[in-house]
Amino acid sequence: MNAPRASRFAAAANRRGIHVSFEFFPPATAEMEKSLWESIGRLAPLQPNFVSVTYGAGGSTRERTHATVSASSRRRC
Repeated sequence: MNAPRASRFAAAANRRGIHVSFEFFPPATAEMEKSLWESIGRLAPLQPNFVSVTYGAGGSTRERTHATVSASSRRRC
C-alpha cells in the first residue's frame, strides 16, 4: 500500500531540508471546524515548522481564532 501523499511529500521534503508552514482561517461553523481538523490531520505528516491562524478584519473572529490556536497547540499539529 502506498503511503498517503502528505507522508511521501514530508519524507522528500525532509531529505531536501524543505520547511513547511500552514495558515488557517478560524472556522465559522461546527461543520467548518470538523473540516478544519480533518485537513489538519491530513497535513500533519508534513510536520510544519509552524502554523498560523488568521485573526480576521477588525477582530471579528477573535474568539474563534483564540480557540483554534489553543486547540492546535494542544494537538501539536
